[in-house]
Amino acid sequence: IAKRLITLLAVPLVALVGLGVFTRLQLTKIEDQNRLVAENQIPSLAMLGDLSRSFAELRVNVRSCLIATNETERAKARSAFDASEAQVNRLLGEYGDHLVSDEKDRRLLGDFGNSYREWIAGAKRSLALMDAGRRDDAWTMLGGPVGQVGTRLSQVSSDWIRHNEDLANTAAKGAFE
Repeated sequence: IAKRLITLLAVPLVALVGLGVFTRLQLTKIEDQNRLVAENQIPSLAMLGDLSRSFAELRVNVRSCLIATNETERAKARSAFDASEAQVNRLLGEYGDHLVSDEKDRRLLGDFGNSYREWIAGAKRSLALMDAGRRDDAWTMLGGPVGQVGTRLSQVSSDWIRHNEDLANTAAKGAFE
């Protein structure tokens, strides 16, 4: 009788311990998924939003430089352009140092960075043409090759944001499952 009582008590206790271990493993997995979303994907998406906004400000500031009617307006617009350029460079560096999630994310960062450097060089050439008194040439450059690079940058930015949204959604679904 004693052996049967021990067996009757031991089986539920072993099952309970097993269930506890299984639950702990599942909670750890959920915690890891939530941590990924909270510590990586949400900041990534926020930073990509900041990058998009800062790049849009750069585009506006270049146009402001070109339409400025006097030297004071041009200096103010150029100062805003320089500040936005520094902001984009800072955000790109910070993203690359802390928020890259996978190889596709790294590739999109590289694509954005390369296109951005090409765009900024073209924008500065356009501003230099303006400073040299060649307003029509500056507008032509900004609307032509520089504008095409800007369009490509917008597409890369959209792809990059979509990729990070997909990563966040996948992590969230993993946590829910």
